[in-house]
Amino acid sequence: MYKIVAGGLFFLFWACDSNESPALQDSYSVHCGSCHLPPNINDLPKQLWSDQVLPEMASRLGLSTPDYDPMSGHSFEEQMAILESGIFPPRPVMDEKLFRSIVDYIITMAPESLERLPETPLISLEHYRQHPIDFPDSPLPSFTYLKIRNGKIEVGDLNGGFWSYDHQDGTWSNLYQFESPVVGSVQNDSLRWVLTVGLLNPSERSRGKLYEIAGNERRILLDSLHRPVYLDVSETIGKLDFTIAEFGHYSGRLSGLVQSQAEVKKQTLVSTPGAIRVLYADIDGDQLSEKLVLFAQGDERLVAFKHAENNKIQSETLLRFSPLSGVSWFEVKDLDRDGDLDIITVHGDNADKTYVQKPYHGVRVHSNDGDGRFTQVYNYPLNGATRVVATDWDMDGDQDLAVVAAFPDYSMETPKSFLLLENTEPTESQWQARSINSINDARWFLMDAGDLDGDGDQDIVLGVFNYHITPVPNKYLQEWSKAPIGLLILENTAADDTK
Repeated sequence: MYKIVAGGLFFLFWACDSNESPALQDSYSVHCGSCHLPPNINDLPKQLWSDQVLPEMASRLGLSTPDYDPMSGHSFEEQMAILESGIFPPRPVMDEKLFRSIVDYIITMAPESLERLPETPLISLEHYRQHPIDFPDSPLPSFTYLKIRNGKIEVGDLNGGFWSYDHQDGTWSNLYQFESPVVGSVQNDSLRWVLTVGLLNPSERSRGKLYEIAGNERRILLDSLHRPVYLDVSETIGKLDFTIAEFGHYSGRLSGLVQSQAEVKKQTLVSTPGAIRVLYADIDGDQLSEKLVLFAQGDERLVAFKHAENNKIQSETLLRFSPLSGVSWFEVKDLDRDGDLDIITVHGDNADKTYVQKPYHGVRVHSNDGDGRFTQVYNYPLNGATRVVATDWDMDGDQDLAVVAAFPDYSMETPKSFLLLENTEPTESQWQARSINSINDARWFLMDAGDLDGDGDQDIVLGVFNYHITPVPNKYLQEWSKAPIGLLILENTAADDTK
């Protein structure tokens, strides 16, 4: 692990100027075979390199930086968990003189600031009705889970409540109460499985749990999960297969769980942090679905797990991104109508040590060549993009993209916190950005699409997050306090308009 981190720094230096020292290129080749993609030095301002990123990297190399203590502010229990992770080696694993020369070079090359995205107007979204929904348990809720299921909206709140909202009669039901926020739920005919995060803030302590609920009976299938954020359950003859994305912090994992009769077996599928979403899709046209897993938190990548000979599973990295890309979510849909599945990724997670508006964040479309190889064909710059849902909003037969940005640029006159990219020319990858007139009535974090009113078109639901981990101007905080909402339902009227 320490060699991988050191290799990443070798590459940072070599990538800037390979003529500076040919020996660094050799070191990169030896040490950095599986390291994350290097960020461009120009992607962060000088101050963040010097005050945050490089001191943190020094700590991970067993080196110290004056006035920087990676353990500062942590409880004793948290410090012990961090030490047990082994992320900070007790002795240097890289020559300090070499590291300091790399630091000096990066600081010399880094810009003073980043360019800001220009403010561009958005066309109004057509055929919809807005329904702001209050939340009965708190005037300023924060939702950690949101899903449209069977015509109702399920949410998990920051206090561990699991709720259902019936849009037809306008009523809330408190289904369950847990000791920590719900981040995932899967249901079949008679059983429900619920995933709780344990500790929401970054932590090395493992407090997450997986519950199985049958009627009024509840039991814990797994505990001590490391900040899990996503749950997938698939059923085969005689057994259930669970995939749990344990996002973690410094460490984490992608876990698998097989439940057969009374026996439960857990295994680690990938032992790196940042797993955030799991989908199944046939991306290479072989009539078999691959398990696709998105990883953030350092080595940002989208990985496909495929069945190989002798019942073995092989993995293939489909896409890889810089650790500054802030990858947060993905969808898989046929966007260009050529018969294969394309990939949409959103980039904008900005709640870390490098908080600054990043002009390279946004929505990216990756086109499939038919054999499971992907090329980026479209990029819509959007500060803080965190969720995307593919939905045929205008019922014209192609997929449009609804996008939420939890970390928009609030210095703009109209921050872009929600928009819909209308697919205007599928074969040419041309999109028209649209939005709503109450775009900033709350800080949106979660989103789902589905037919809530049974009229045949796709409605959209936005969920709020008032746990402000990055700065929000007082004018917005005051407005949100005066007119608090929990959900915003965008009722699609496209079906009515076509009648």
